[in-house]
Amino acid sequence: MRLIDADAFNKQVAAMTIKENYPVEKANAMMKLIDMQPTALDMADILAQLEKRINTQLQIITGLNDSVYEYGFTKSLEAYQQCRLILEDAIHEN
Repeated sequence: MRLIDADAFNKQVAAMTIKENYPVEKANAMMKLIDMQPTALDMADILAQLEKRINTQLQIITGLNDSVYEYGFTKSLEAYQQCRLILEDAIHEN
């Protein structure tokens, strides 16, 4: 599987329709088919899952009394936070 930019693909279909003088009805049907495809990767859903994991890590860390476990969970929390930042950057770029 690979991800594509469906909006850019629809623009290409529209441009090709005009350039090659294809029937508009066929191009509209094709763009509708493209738009009906399920989202393979929902960035907002992934961001929400990361937030849940971050909050869980914070709750766990708050209840720990062992410095070794606290260190490990803190490092895990930092990794989740970095993932969130990378994802937020990717969302804002688009």
